[in-house]
Amino acid sequence: MTQIKVRPLDEAESYEVTVIDSDESSTRHFVTFSEQSFSKLSHQDQSPEECLKAAFLFLLDRESKEMILARFEFNVIKQYFPEFDHHFKNYLKKV
Repeated sequence: MTQIKVRPLDEAESYEVTVIDSDESSTRHFVTFSEQSFSKLSHQDQSPEECLKAAFLFLLDRESKEMILARFEFNVIKQYFPEFDHHFKNYLKKV
């Protein structure tokens, strides 16, 4: 089972996301997640950490953890996967 750990960083709106597979291999990703993006997606019911976990579940259904960019801004996801906004709420339910 894959684990997704999200840790806020000292920089405003920055997070470290670690993805750990059942074989104990892991990847680290640094994501900038603006308050504006958070407000649009969460409806304030979830935390930024929960939103990031949901986004990574979405990404992991489409590519391996090694293929996910090491450093990116949250909104770039929909540039690679235009269906992201449509499916995001379903992934939030899994968190």
